[in-house]
Amino acid sequence: MVGYKDITEAIYKYGLSGKNICVHSSLKSFGGLEGGQQMIIDAFIEKDCTLMVPTFTYMYAVPPLEHLRPEQNGLDYSKPEENHIAPKENYSVNSVIISVEYMGILPETVLKDKSRIRGNHPLNSFSAIGKNAYELIKGQTPLDVYYPLEKLVNEDGFVILMGVDYDSMTLIHLAEKKAGRNLFKRWAKDNNGNTIMVDVGSCSDGFTNFSKYFKKIVKEVTVGKSLWKILNAREALTMATKIIEDNPDITRCKNNCERCRDAIKGGPKLN
Repeated sequence: MVGYKDITEAIYKYGLSGKNICVHSSLKSFGGLEGGQQMIIDAFIEKDCTLMVPTFTYMYAVPPLEHLRPEQNGLDYSKPEENHIAPKENYSVNSVIISVEYMGILPETVLKDKSRIRGNHPLNSFSAIGKNAYELIKGQTPLDVYYPLEKLVNEDGFVILMGVDYDSMTLIHLAEKKAGRNLFKRWAKDNNGNTIMVDVGSCSDGFTNFSKYFKKIVKEVTVGKSLWKILNAREALTMATKIIEDNPDITRCKNNCERCRDAIKGGPKLN
């Protein structure tokens, strides 16, 4: 069983105390947690960290607007969109709704904390808890989806992958943008119930291809049975951006899906 002391010792040992940290996690990877997921949150807060997590809500997606359908957008507009059972309430930064089957238990727990701050993006919000939560999250909008990650980089923050691989690392989507790709466009209901166009990331299945490059900068530690990959956000973003610029195919998934093909071409044509 992994306890509070195990988490705080890892935070201290790897120089994470007081830092802003974006966590992607699989709690099953630990093999057992004394105190559950709340214990992990408490450990980071005790070490003066600000903890940020993705709190995406795919159920708010709606079909594309007829007059706003850019080409090369990772979509076949002739095919019906995946059906979602939309919540009765509109998206709100105060909502605790989350696609927990994709995000996991830790983000759900952060979201339910009364002190957390949630971003204003109906599909791809980030949420944070801790002293710098507001500063990290405040600028996220439907058309500035990765503001929290840019802020994380600018404030010398870190990314921790807890028992998950690089295909969970949203920072690489920001690297795609920095490398000159346009982010994909999708559609969702805003907090007034109106359909709006929003920015989202590409397919991430191919992001495991970055593993051999990140070996130069990643710190790996096993906490219980969970393998943590710890990366300085600025270093990782700089490296990933340069790799994509030099080798655009690096992000292509094994299935060579439509989203990967269009992303490698540069993303949606907006003019």
